[in-house]
Amino acid sequence: MGASSGQAYNGDRGEAKAGNDLRTCPRLFFVLRAYSGAPVATPLEWSEVRHGLYPAQFHIANARQRFAEKGDLFAGVLEKPQRLEGALGQLEKLLRG
Repeated sequence: MGASSGQAYNGDRGEAKAGNDLRTCPRLFFVLRAYSGAPVATPLEWSEVRHGLYPAQFHIANARQRFAEKGDLFAGVLEKPQRLEGALGQLEKLLRG
């Protein structure tokens, strides 16, 4: 299970446990999806986010090469965690109008 699912994998007992602490979640940010073409969920660099980007561009045939070229794009999130309360508070104010 990935961090976005809100669950962490407990390898000792082979079960998932609820939690949102990224420090306890395994690094499953290159995830093979059960869809036609074997797409792989992968983090992106901001420079890659643009019009014409489709999930099907990232698949089992190019995932290993992508990881070799880009490295662990999610490492910074785990190595330098940030607090989100301030940003969420500002977002809440904006949504309330």
